[in-house]
Amino acid sequence: VLKYVFGNYYFVSYLLMAMAFDAFLGIINLDMSYLMDVFGTDRANMGYVGAVRASTEVIVMLLIARSKKLPPYPVMLVASGCLVALEHFLYPVIGSLGGMLLATFIGSGLAGGMFYGIGANYVFKIVDHRAASTAMAVLGLTKSLVAMLGSGVGGQIIDKFGVLTLTTAVGFIALGFTVLFGISCALGRFVLKIPYVSERQSV
Repeated sequence: VLKYVFGNYYFVSYLLMAMAFDAFLGIINLDMSYLMDVFGTDRANMGYVGAVRASTEVIVMLLIARSKKLPPYPVMLVASGCLVALEHFLYPVIGSLGGMLLATFIGSGLAGGMFYGIGANYVFKIVDHRAASTAMAVLGLTKSLVAMLGSGVGGQIIDKFGVLTLTTAVGFIALGFTVLFGISCALGRFVLKIPYVSERQSV
C-alpha cells in the first residue's frame, strides 16, 4: 500500500505542500499574541481574530462543497499558498486590530478554507483507491507533527529576532513552497505527462 502513496509523484508533492501549510498555520497561532503586543492591542481580542478565521474557513468550505464547477485543484492550492504568504507580508505593515482581522480573513480564512475544502478530493483524485485511506492517515499524522514543530521553531525565532522577522520569513518560505508545488504539478502534467490515478482508473 505504501508504494501507492510514497511512490505517487503528485501525492509526495502535495504532502510537502501540506506539511508546509500546516506548519505556517501553527506559527500563525503562536505569533498572533506577540503581534497584538507589538500593535498595542489587548490580547483579549484574540477571540475576534479566531472567529474571523474559523467562520471564513467554514463559509469557503461550504461554498466549495456546493459548487458544481471549480478551478483545477492545483490552481486552488497554489492560490491558497499565495494567500498565506500575503497574510504574513501584511502583518509587518499593519498596526491595528482591524488590519489583523483583514489579514486573517485574506490569509488563514480564505486560504485555509480552500486548502482543506479540496484536500480530500484532491487526494482521492491522485492516489489509488486502494491506498487513499492510508494517504489521508499520513496527512493527518504529519499535520499534527509539523504544526507542533512549527510552533516550537517559531518560538525560538521570536525570542531571538522578534515576531515581525518571523512573519516576514514565513511569508517568503510560504511563497517558495507554493512556487515549487506549482512547478512540480506543471512538470508532472505537461512535461513528464504523468496522468492522475483517477484518469488511469477511468480508462
